[in-house]
Amino acid sequence: MLSAKEPHAPHGLEIVHRLRGIQMVHTRPVYDVCPYDVTILGGDDSLDMLALAKLTKPVPFERQTHMLGEFIGVRVDGKLVAMAGQRMAFPGCTEISAVCVHPDHQGRGYARALVTVMTRRLERCGITPFLHIYIENEKAIGLYQHLGFDIRCQITIAKLA
Repeated sequence: MLSAKEPHAPHGLEIVHRLRGIQMVHTRPVYDVCPYDVTILGGDDSLDMLALAKLTKPVPFERQTHMLGEFIGVRVDGKLVAMAGQRMAFPGCTEISAVCVHPDHQGRGYARALVTVMTRRLERCGITPFLHIYIENEKAIGLYQHLGFDIRCQITIAKLA
């Protein structure tokens, strides 16, 4: 469950884990150029995507998460080293999600490039991109601010059981 207010579990369920985060919305143009070959990821890439997500833990990610929207990635020597995708969608807005980079490949601008590409793709369709980030991930928040995203609100992510 994701909520801008303190969540309350529905009858018969309880909150077993909760995380704090922020929601950011793209409000300013992006001018960065993507220097990498970005590929569209799909079903044949699902195991690679799941392995990268399990390693980096950007968000809850399961074997079929890639079916929620378009996912893109960067491969180095055939290995998926970075990805970003779409998850939640509302009329006129789509979430950029599962932005992650393999620890051995961080600091090379892959996240910046993938978020830039995804943002441009969405905006060309008249869609406003937004993101959810764990509140303690200051590095990612700074990157997204640089890429034209502004903080909209704080959120709570609650796991129910």
